[in-house]
Amino acid sequence: GKYPKTFPRLYVNMVAAGEASGTLDTVLVNLADHLESQVALRSKVQSALIYPALMLLVCAAVIIGLFVFVIPNIVEIFEKQGAVLPLPTRITIAISDFLIEYWWILGLVAVLAVFGVRAYYRTERGRQVIDRLLLRLPIFGPLYIKICTARTSLTLGALVHSGVGLLTALEISRKIMGNVHFAKALADAQEGVREGRSLAKELRKSGCYPIMLSHMVAVGETSGDLENMLQKAG
Repeated sequence: GKYPKTFPRLYVNMVAAGEASGTLDTVLVNLADHLESQVALRSKVQSALIYPALMLLVCAAVIIGLFVFVIPNIVEIFEKQGAVLPLPTRITIAISDFLIEYWWILGLVAVLAVFGVRAYYRTERGRQVIDRLLLRLPIFGPLYIKICTARTSLTLGALVHSGVGLLTALEISRKIMGNVHFAKALADAQEGVREGRSLAKELRKSGCYPIMLSHMVAVGETSGDLENMLQKAG
């Protein structure tokens, strides 16, 4: 616990639970499995996103090449012929001229935009807005929700399986969530469980997690096998 940059709260709390219960060897094995599953999940997501990102970069490079190198040569032919160009063609030529003459402005705007978004994200209001936007993005949004759901389920399952109390497990899981809306959902769920309500109903009420998770948690609570159902859901 003296080295939080090396050992996160999840790791420290699971080891503490193992020491308290006398099952440190089992807890360490479970912790290793949990960390390996998190690495595997992260690797799968990164692998899935590499190809679309590469295609996006290639398409952007091709479009910029057309505007900067190809269109100016075609314009010379039109000018020599004295042809009257339609509006879409004139707009395309104007964009090409702008990119050639003022490319540095676009680069400066892009850099300022990156720093501006990062500064805005550091504010409480900015993080709420951007995190909400990430959840609503087409294609990426559903994937992001599943990633957050898997992270919550696997972390909660590993903590409860290692003997950590549910309230403490929810607190730890809340602090390692990267999205403020999922973190708030876990904080509200923690408060509901503290007052004696069902975890499944609290997760369903949040509106952040898929309905399948609340169903599986409900089965786990009813059967007394919550940790395994959480890990299966993850």
